[in-house]
Amino acid sequence: SLYDEDETDRAPDPVSQIFSRIRVHAERTRRSAYSWADLMDLLGTSFKPDQIKQCLQDYASINVWQLEGGTEDNPGIRLTVS
Repeated sequence: SLYDEDETDRAPDPVSQIFSRIRVHAERTRRSAYSWADLMDLLGTSFKPDQIKQCLQDYASINVWQLEGGTEDNPGIRLTVS
């Protein structure tokens, strides 16, 4: 049944995976900004550009980071400092 499923059996969605990778990398490197080229270097072999853009837009909409630089097709981000 739906309630018997173990949550650990499901892989996180691509947007969540992308966010997690950016967060971990930023914490490890103390980096606060990423260009589109930086993001593609970090994520491009594992995720499609559309998935990366969706993640950037989703998390920008809740003020985790701000979209900046580049174009709508190639945005960069600046992390919001709490």
